[in-house]
Amino acid sequence: MNEEAKQVLAQMLQRVLDGVDTVSEFAAQEIPIVVEQLLMWHMVESLMWCFGALLLLISWSLVTRKFYYGENAWAKNSYDSFDEDGVITHVVFTVVVGIFFIILLDVDWLKIWIAPKLYLLEYSAGLVK
Repeated sequence: MNEEAKQVLAQMLQRVLDGVDTVSEFAAQEIPIVVEQLLMWHMVESLMWCFGALLLLISWSLVTRKFYYGENAWAKNSYDSFDEDGVITHVVFTVVVGIFFIILLDVDWLKIWIAPKLYLLEYSAGLVK
């Protein structure tokens, strides 16, 4: 009986080792694909935020143009009759809002495009914290 138990134990141990080999081969094949998909997802997510902020900035510019130019905002010669202080304020507000979006904007897509290994290191460091 003792010999039979040893054989069963050896068979179970061999199955476990075969399973570990299979899992390690699977992981070695799939990890590069998973990393690529992770980078792609974070890049697309970051780009969506950038495009949303860009649309918001364009909307801001159009609304403030209408506000400062008044009824002639969309006329061909709207620049003939405008308030100079209003135009300066419009430009300053648009630039300030643009800088605000750039500072607060998540530009991970640029980091992924230029230095993907650096992004992965920072991402993994963030996971460890």
